[in-house]
Amino acid sequence: MKLTDTTALAEKIYSLTAAAHLHEAFSNLHALTEAAMQWDLTERANDLERTYRFLLQYAMADTKDPTRNDTLASISDGIMTVVDQCTRRARLDDNSPDLYYSTLRYERLQPDTIASLIDRYTSLTSSDVFGDILGNSNKKIDTSETEALERRIFNRIWTTFPLSRADMAAIADALRSPLLPADVKVPVISAIMLGALEFFETSRVTLLLDFYRDATEKSLRPVALTAAVVAMMHRPTRAVSPTILNLTRSLAEAPDSTFDADLRIVITELARTRDTERINKKMRDEVMPTIMSMRPKFQQRFTASDPAELADPEQSPKWMEMLDKSGLTDTFREISEMQQEGADVMMSTFIHLKSFPFFNDVANWFLPFSPSHSAVAAAVDPSSPFARMIAASPMLCDSDKYSMAFSMAMMPQMQRDMIASQLEAQKADIDAIAADIINRDETDTKEIVNRYVRNLYRFFKLYRRKGEFNDPFASMPSALDIPAVSPWIRSELTIGALAEFHFTHQMWSEALRLFNELDTIVPPDATLYQKMGFCYQNLGDLDHAIDCYLRAELLDQSSLWTLRRIASCSRATGSWQQALDYYRRIDREDPDKPATTLAIGECLTELGRYAEAVKVLYKAAYLKPDSMATLRRLAWALLLNGDLENSRRQYQKVIQAAPTPADYINMGHIYLIEHNYQDAANAYKLAMTLGDMTRRQLVETVETDLPYLTKAGADARIVPLLLDNILYDID
Repeated sequence: MKLTDTTALAEKIYSLTAAAHLHEAFSNLHALTEAAMQWDLTERANDLERTYRFLLQYAMADTKDPTRNDTLASISDGIMTVVDQCTRRARLDDNSPDLYYSTLRYERLQPDTIASLIDRYTSLTSSDVFGDILGNSNKKIDTSETEALERRIFNRIWTTFPLSRADMAAIADALRSPLLPADVKVPVISAIMLGALEFFETSRVTLLLDFYRDATEKSLRPVALTAAVVAMMHRPTRAVSPTILNLTRSLAEAPDSTFDADLRIVITELARTRDTERINKKMRDEVMPTIMSMRPKFQQRFTASDPAELADPEQSPKWMEMLDKSGLTDTFREISEMQQEGADVMMSTFIHLKSFPFFNDVANWFLPFSPSHSAVAAAVDPSSPFARMIAASPMLCDSDKYSMAFSMAMMPQMQRDMIASQLEAQKADIDAIAADIINRDETDTKEIVNRYVRNLYRFFKLYRRKGEFNDPFASMPSALDIPAVSPWIRSELTIGALAEFHFTHQMWSEALRLFNELDTIVPPDATLYQKMGFCYQNLGDLDHAIDCYLRAELLDQSSLWTLRRIASCSRATGSWQQALDYYRRIDREDPDKPATTLAIGECLTELGRYAEAVKVLYKAAYLKPDSMATLRRLAWALLLNGDLENSRRQYQKVIQAAPTPADYINMGHIYLIEHNYQDAANAYKLAMTLGDMTRRQLVETVETDLPYLTKAGADARIVPLLLDNILYDID
């Protein structure tokens, strides 16, 4: 069977299984395994189908079976696992050039197992430790050997599928072992996750969740939970295994459990990545071009005689004045606030610094930063202030720390010496920061998760062969759609916090869904309905927005914010009477505001109450005489009310100040009503010239307004002739 046919049939089986059409799924599964001549998989499919037929017999006999749902979920997962195995073998036989398969082909040629690789690694590192203890420096081993083993362990775990019982035991023992350093356990956790993204396995998720529960290293527990959630978010329909569901239940219900709080942090930090591209765009399109455009001015105004000003911009009025005028001061303040919240503002800085050979190895993207790593030591002295500064930096994720170290090696020697001397002068401060990090009990879950998520995000977005990997950040589902997660985030505290986060970051769809979920948990609340309405409004669903705002008004009739939203949405949907009623209520509560008065006049105009509209719009013009929008609205109302002279006067004011094509068209309408056809034609032609209007646009505009014009006295029969005359003149 061709690979394309295998892939198409696999997708069909996935769909049938997800829809619970297992009879047809088994039929196609047998066709898949037999065509591929995978007889061991055929036998596995037969075992699953036999179990399913027994389940059907018990169900038809109405036999009480409390494990039926769990068994059914296990059968479905088994079907998809067989499909995955068949697809994997087909791609391997097809000599897929993808990195996963080239790595797999290499590993299959090696005699090692996961257990033997880990044993060899711990033996090497143990001999190194014992050599230190015994004072036998000759026992020191080459770090390149241990680093090569670390990569082998990573690759072996990543590409092994399915994991055997022995594999799972070896990995679980390694994660629990004190002989395996924490810096090595993080890539192991990442390899488990990366393998699950390629081919989902319940056993991989349970390994991660078990380690989250049992880990003695507090800094690793959030990493394991994050990896488990990423795997489940990428395959939410697969994460329904009874094993996973029961495990998350036991984690949530354990005494003194922090599972729901940790889960909330993980989901929030993963959601935060959706804002990274916006921040990158802001840095790329706004901040950097502005800085580059200011560079000549800086060079002119700040010379070598101004070193103090350049070194300390806070003490430089000229420097700060230039920043303020450029708008960068506010931008930097905004970026600083985003960074304090945990936003990834460093992505754009390091986006072009991932081409070093170090980043060719997948495992290195998940490696905690170590100044003693051979690649870093070759670039920077591990004991130098620069290396200590990078290691101590709380602002950088591990991937960016490696980038910074390698960038240092690329600098000219003069610049390196200058930076080294400056850092040496600040040695005491750097050592204090490093000591604070070392001595601190690193249990800040948010900081740990934030740093690890950034490492993940950089790999899936910046790795040179990223297109060969399943990017979990490309289309993250809602946490509410993950069966093993959703029950434990449905508390008022968790749903509320997640909803507020998405709302604050303008992720309207997800925020709305969470607010709707919160609405089923908490009593009716005006603020909640206001926020739901605001989400709907930003999503363009104004009818539902009005409904939510009206519910908010029932609970809090004094909120002007709610009244304004109801009025503006009603106005946008053409519900002019409702809009008028609410604008008048607003005017009673907060009288004589130009915007409200103008809106009332617009509503009256649209309702055909022109005489009332004119009175209100004269008031609006009095309240804000320099408003062109008010004068235009007044001129239009006067025209419709038949007061052509005053309408003309208002349009002339507007045209003298800031004319638009619409102003000339409306002036032409006045001439048309007065049967002054030559002046009408001239006004329409001016509109075309000013607005670069096409003939069709002019015709459509005049024809749209024609019902109003005929009521005001225009001869509808002359309009086609007038327009044709204009078109002939243009020709």
